[in-house]
Amino acid sequence: MSWILVLIVLLVGLASLFAEFFLFPGLTVSGIFGVACMVAGIYLAYAAFGTTTGHLVFLVVLVAGSAVFYKGVQRLSKPDLAVSEAIEGRVGIRESLVELGDRGQAVSDLRPGGTALLGEVRMEVFSQGPFLDAGTAIEVVRLTDQRVYVAPLEREAQPSKPTASDHPPSPAGQHPQAGAGPTAPDATPEKT
Repeated sequence: MSWILVLIVLLVGLASLFAEFFLFPGLTVSGIFGVACMVAGIYLAYAAFGTTTGHLVFLVVLVAGSAVFYKGVQRLSKPDLAVSEAIEGRVGIRESLVELGDRGQAVSDLRPGGTALLGEVRMEVFSQGPFLDAGTAIEVVRLTDQRVYVAPLEREAQPSKPTASDHPPSPAGQHPQAGAGPTAPDATPEKT
């Protein structure tokens, strides 16, 4: 084995390590290949030329590899290669489109998320509470940076359903439905 083979393997290793830091930073493949070539070159030097020559080659590769590594890391840490400005923005823009208390209608089922029409704005909303069917009147109850939460709109003029306490007391303390027949006051008329 000749010095030329050892020298070529070592130079390919140093060139690959150089390429990792100066030509293709972050690629990693060329860096791993460069280190592998340098280790192979050191091994070949020990195997072909003995311990003394192997130690000298190891020392030279260690110094040269360290110098390339140091300069490469120094170059990569310069501020001109990194973004130094902060982004001054917000993801949530829904606040400008809707406000708390805005009313609208669910366009799709809200289970819990879905689409609603709030004023003239069609957007994705989330039900805060029960699932809501399409067509339900809704009101905006909470806003976050990324979500609009709605609740069903309370119907103020909705007539309440009659309950047992709404009926006048029946004679002899009987329940109004107790003798339900054709003459019972709550019985529905038969269809003919």
